[in-house]
Amino acid sequence: MLPLQRVEERLQVVNQFIVPLLRATKRYSTLWSQVTRLIRKPTKIYTSRDYTVSILVIDLPASKPLVLVYYISTQRSRPLSPSQLEQRMRSMRRHVEKIRGKLFESADIIYTIYAPKGLTQGARRKAKRNFINIARSSKELLAPLARYITRRFQRLIESIRSKRIWGELPILIYAFQEIGRSIGARIDDVLDPPTVLKLSLKGGTISLLGRMSPAY
Repeated sequence: MLPLQRVEERLQVVNQFIVPLLRATKRYSTLWSQVTRLIRKPTKIYTSRDYTVSILVIDLPASKPLVLVYYISTQRSRPLSPSQLEQRMRSMRRHVEKIRGKLFESADIIYTIYAPKGLTQGARRKAKRNFINIARSSKELLAPLARYITRRFQRLIESIRSKRIWGELPILIYAFQEIGRSIGARIDDVLDPPTVLKLSLKGGTISLLGRMSPAY
């Protein structure tokens, strides 16, 4: 495969996860801006020149940012070896350090390597030890994020159940809900935009059934 063809393939893969996330962040950032009266642009995108490494920094209300780091490998001759995996991990971390302090300070970081041919057994063990997610198809690119969003959403709902919430916290619930919806995570819809605004501005509680009960 020619270098230009590889770049075009990587760009196509990158669009598979960027487009749905941009739509989701736009939906909750609109409400976020209305509540805080500040213009919000919650998604920042960084890519290497050849699109080998792509990083999305997603700002979240009432939470530290979420950073998604992707290495797009176009190797199809054989699975990635431990040494190749090490090289790709170093590349991802090097690019993360380039933008740390510029696009984010502290954050939750999810590393994912797109490898169509997968990894050797030794490389799989190495990836697991280093908390590196592997995607063999475009459908698997957002699976690590879906698991992360589902866990955080469920924990957040449980922690605030029957408690009064206001400010940016309802927007955070809505943000997880919309991100989860956009990537196919198993998340129930518990808030709609009008309720988010009412809860953010006037406060309210969440019932045991998972439905929001504004208390004005």
